[in-house]
Amino acid sequence: MERTNTFIVEDSTALWELADNCARLWNELNFERRQAYIHYKKFEWHPKHLYRRYAPLVGSATAQQIIRKNNEVWRSFLKLKKLEKKGKLPPHIRKVSMPRYWKRNGKRELRVIIRNDCYRIDDKYIYLPKGLKLRYWGKPKWHGKQGRLEVIYDEVDEVWRGFMVVKVEEPPKRRGSKPLYIDLGVINLATIWCKGMRQPIAFRGEELLWDWWYWTRRIARGTE
Repeated sequence: MERTNTFIVEDSTALWELADNCARLWNELNFERRQAYIHYKKFEWHPKHLYRRYAPLVGSATAQQIIRKNNEVWRSFLKLKKLEKKGKLPPHIRKVSMPRYWKRNGKRELRVIIRNDCYRIDDKYIYLPKGLKLRYWGKPKWHGKQGRLEVIYDEVDEVWRGFMVVKVEEPPKRRGSKPLYIDLGVINLATIWCKGMRQPIAFRGEELLWDWWYWTRRIARGTE
């Protein structure tokens, strides 16, 4: 089961350059595939010419990751087109469009895709390819096997955001067929009943409620 940790990454000129080259690779590859699709030509799933051009700029593993991700979205697109021809599209999908460019408002969208074994993260810093060591802010919520990392520039907030995929253990599967009912409230914080129980279990909340009233009055008096 996959989960995603998110955090803010320190700004860096080297990061801008790396992300710009990644976007250029994606856009050039996407252009070639859009042209191939429009003119009914075969796809080049392993574009060695683009890999050789961009591997020195972004790193060989990063170039591979961008090409692999582009492969994923194009394969998904082609499968959906087949379903569309058969009239079997999922009801929530109204239109199937070709994968888009990393571009918005005439500018490239800056992002970096990094393989799971090509970066490292500790309590303060994240270590990226090309010798980048950047400070990050935010506490990882999920822990497990490290997956792919994407670092994307947020133009609205003007910050770099990291999205780290983590493979965590699946929760134990539910056993039995008895339904469990939970009612949340104020006087009773939670009332729980399961089929077969003689009476429900109630977690009382009067003391917490009294504390809330007490401190609310104290705060109100302090602001008069």
